[in-house]
Amino acid sequence: MPRRIAIGDVHGCLKTFVKLVEEGIRLTREDALYPVGDFIDRGPDSKGVLDYIADMIRKGFHIVPVRGNHEEMLLETLIDPGHLTSWIYNGAEATLQSFSLNTETLLTSETVHEIPKKYISLIEKLPFYIELDDYLIVHAAFNFYMDDPFEDNYSMVWSRDTMYDPVKAGFRRIIHGHTPITIDEIKTSIHDPGCGLINIDGGCVYTSYPDLGNLVAFDLDSKELYIQKNIE
Repeated sequence: MPRRIAIGDVHGCLKTFVKLVEEGIRLTREDALYPVGDFIDRGPDSKGVLDYIADMIRKGFHIVPVRGNHEEMLLETLIDPGHLTSWIYNGAEATLQSFSLNTETLLTSETVHEIPKKYISLIEKLPFYIELDDYLIVHAAFNFYMDDPFEDNYSMVWSRDTMYDPVKAGFRRIIHGHTPITIDEIKTSIHDPGCGLINIDGGCVYTSYPDLGNLVAFDLDSKELYIQKNIE
């Protein structure tokens, strides 16, 4: 039976990502995989993560990623060099290094423009959210203070607000990442039927924290968790 599986923030951890997809989940072409964004920055191989996603899609796998704030920072820097400092603070150097760009000298916006166009095009096409019959998938959060929360793209990639409005959500649970939490916290939200928000960011790249360092996938139908410790 085809499965629907969401997967948390990867942050350049290609080896961990591949092992979870191919050995943990054992993804097939009949399944649907929904990565919740933040494929780049901080980890060792952002380019490799983007290559892997694109290659799997070319091979006929049904992979529908959403945009995270780190992808958004890259795009913003291309448009406005004033965003470069903030992006560097949030791990851009690791991404640029994965593209074999020179980061030993002073980084400028021109360095960012050396990222090949096909990667920029891939990121530009990432949707801010996905609507399923029974779930909403987004990187960060929806702004339920608005009459129409689907109009606020900024909140979808940046907000850490935990407000949930079941009516505005269409009585669908929301799958998201963005804020690293422990496996126990993830399990608690999954098994609480009254919890509308399920955060699946196990903090894969944060290996120095004893309760983090996990890449997490969640089967939307069986409620099964797949967990892979960082192997970078």
